[in-house]
Amino acid sequence: MFSDAKDWRRMLIWLLGGSRGGWMRFQIMLALKEKPMNPNQLAKHLGVNYRTIIYHLEILEKHGLVTRTNKAYGVPYFLSDYAEKNWEIVINAVKASRGEK
Repeated sequence: MFSDAKDWRRMLIWLLGGSRGGWMRFQIMLALKEKPMNPNQLAKHLGVNYRTIIYHLEILEKHGLVTRTNKAYGVPYFLSDYAEKNWEIVINAVKASRGEK
């Protein structure tokens, strides 16, 4: 997917911290790490508008961080295998984008 972990980390820092909406995308990923959810469930869980969730899920899916089994309405999203296997890099990228160590 990415040429190396460094490229992936840079993309994560931008996607989850360096861009508007990054914190919401990270919150979605945290929720999906707990359990798969569909957009309606995520909207309720995070207390935000359904369209907001759809927008961020599309971005996360485009960048390979979340996945779903098909495109039918109400299908749950999951963290991608790559995101699951590299969760520590995700956490470290978010911390770096927020100036934490």
